[in-house]
Amino acid sequence: MIDTKRITYSRNDLFSDEILRITRQYKVPELCYIIAYQKELDKRYVSFEDALGPVLGNGMAAIIICNDFAVIETEQYSGTPFRYILHG
Repeated sequence: MIDTKRITYSRNDLFSDEILRITRQYKVPELCYIIAYQKELDKRYVSFEDALGPVLGNGMAAIIICNDFAVIETEQYSGTPFRYILHG
């Protein structure tokens, strides 16, 4: 369940370069936490930029949590999965 009041951006064509541009306005911590289906990604702390590559576009749902914002990628049904940036 997503708190719709916290959604800053939500589109299926939100790619990593645009996500980086949008999130530069937030205080990005040194390490962000990943919640993902894949065991090699799940429960890991990595830099935000390093998290985007393996998480986005692999077909499975994932969440990157960085202090007061998060990036969510939904599971891929057909086409590009939906992506959200939440803040606050």
